[in-house]
Amino acid sequence: MKIGLFPNTSKGDVAQVVDQILSYIKKNKLEYVLSDNLLPLKNQLYQLDDKTEFFSADEIGTRCDMIVSIGGDGSMLHTAYMMRNSSTPILGVNFGKLGFLAEFDLPGIEDFFKGLEQNNYFVEDRIALTGTCINSSEELYAVNDLVIDKGPWTKMIELTILIEDVYVTTFSADGIIIATPTGSTGYSLSTGGPIVSPGADVITLSPIAPHTLTMSPLV
Repeated sequence: MKIGLFPNTSKGDVAQVVDQILSYIKKNKLEYVLSDNLLPLKNQLYQLDDKTEFFSADEIGTRCDMIVSIGGDGSMLHTAYMMRNSSTPILGVNFGKLGFLAEFDLPGIEDFFKGLEQNNYFVEDRIALTGTCINSSEELYAVNDLVIDKGPWTKMIELTILIEDVYVTTFSADGIIIATPTGSTGYSLSTGGPIVSPGADVITLSPIAPHTLTMSPLV
């Protein structure tokens, strides 16, 4: 089993945290590779071996069996976005402010590594969203949500929803949030959207300040 470490290097104690995780990995005789955003901190990582390999975000997902995202929920979402072209499972280690998505803290990750070689874990699939805009070739990708809003425009905008090319409704609002089950506890929740089980195969549509009493969130 080879572990890839992908940390949020903007956090002050990240070198010490990565070093601690490396000690757990080596203690349990696991292999590892590191993200190249750690190269500037290389001299602070005392657990490194001479043969330690560093890879870019585009490469690291294909070079290991599991990615460990180190930071908070924002770091987890960023890691998922950077690994979007890879099917490698992602595990979150939290030392940020929020930890809804990041499964483990530092003490917990040590116990996880102990059982890893015995396959004492399971992989949970999560929905992601892709979107395109008219007159643009750019593809949007989101683990949490895609948002259409009115921007600096002072008036509401009119939105029409079709699902599988079937007309649903037209309404006026400040915008709409299209959220995955993972994102149901984020921006969508703050606008009155429902909390959805992370493993559900659904998408939620939550209007932002709709100008009608009949336009409620949809699942």
